[in-house]
Amino acid sequence: MSDHKPRGWRLLFSARCEHASLIASEEWDGPVERDRLLAARVHCLCCGPCQQEARAMRWLRRLLRQTPAEVRAREAAAPALLTPEAAERLKEALRDAVEGNASSENF
Repeated sequence: MSDHKPRGWRLLFSARCEHASLIASEEWDGPVERDRLLAARVHCLCCGPCQQEARAMRWLRRLLRQTPAEVRAREAAAPALLTPEAAERLKEALRDAVEGNASSENF
């Protein structure tokens, strides 16, 4: 199989979902070549599923850039999804699980 990768205008018109997804993933690791990035973005303009994936990646990137204090503040302002009793039971179960793992690692 040929390892030839399209460049320039050919890349712009031949980008598919797989290319756009790969390029979006590569952006997490660092800069991406301009022609590849442009091809992925043009593809996303025409592809609904890739637009959704790009939105999800932007949301995740914003979330990861937030400080823990910002995340805690937003969680505190959000309506509770659990009753206080259920939240306490969950905390206890998690605490027990963590303590159980810590004690089993010592053996």
